[in-house]
Order: sequence, then C-alpha cells, then structure tokens
Amino acid sequence: IDFSKENHDAGRFAHDLFPTFCKILDVRERYKKIGPDKHLYLNEEIVAYAELEVKRIWLTKEWNPEWDCVQFPERKGHYPTEEYWQKRGIKDKMPKKPVFLVMFNHDGSNGLIVDAETVASSPCPRIWTRRGSEHFFQVPLEKVLFGPENFENYILEKLSIKV
Repeated sequence: IDFSKENHDAGRFAHDLFPTFCKILDVRERYKKIGPDKHLYLNEEIVAYAELEVKRIWLTKEWNPEWDCVQFPERKGHYPTEEYWQKRGIKDKMPKKPVFLVMFNHDGSNGLIVDAETVASSPCPRIWTRRGSEHFFQVPLEKVLFGPENFENYILEKLSIKV
C-alpha cells in the first residue's frame, strides 16, 4: 500500500502553519523536493532547516499520557550525518546546517520540536506498524519541547543566536 499521497495530504497544513510561529526567522519552502521541508533564514543567511510532520493519531491537544516517548522514523536520522550532507543534490544546493524536527498533532492545535542530533542519538528499535515492521527513534519526552509558540525560541537558543 502506498501511503505517500495520504500522508502528504494529511500533513500539508503543517507547511502553512509552521511559519506563523516564527517572527524573527524567515521560513522558506525547501529547494524543489530536496532536503528538509523548510529553510530558516536570519538576515538573508540560512541558519537551519525544519522537517515537518503530523502525527495523525495524536488526536487531542495534550500528548497522550500512554506514550512515553516521541517516535520518529529511522529515515529522519540521516540529517546529522556527514554522508547526508555529501549526497549529490544536497552538497551542491544546501549548506550543512542544523535540522529541527517538528511534529504537529492531527489538527495543528499543538506540536513539538527537537533537534535532529537528539533524535539520531535516541534508541531506534524495530516497531510494528500498519505498514509492517520499521525502525523508529524513541525520543524521551524530556528531550522535546511542546508548544508551537516555543518553536522559534528553541531554534534560536539551540543555534546560540541572541536577538
């Protein structure tokens, strides 16, 4: 089963929603279909990237207390690696910068953010899903920041940018 169209349509609102939480950073769409979803600029200089997704089973504003971690697919773990930034098409078009993973709940009323380094350093066991068995990073809740209103400050702080 191909879930790509379904996932794309379900998460498209996140692309319009994410920039509304940035007042200092200029959020731009990625270059074609290469790399993370959003490019983040400060004073016309690219400073970071954001990869967006929607957790469609996160149905309430509050995080489900039965979920003791945040799961990100294994494929999201490549952002902090040197191999990723040396890929053809990436190396020529995008400077190596930090990547932030952003997850919204099903309707965008809440979200969370975490840097890609933290994600990639988290345990990554095999989990059964509706697609079959996949590896997912298990990011502890204390390592993510909830609340879209906090996204920009989190990014600026992680980048050591004072404004």
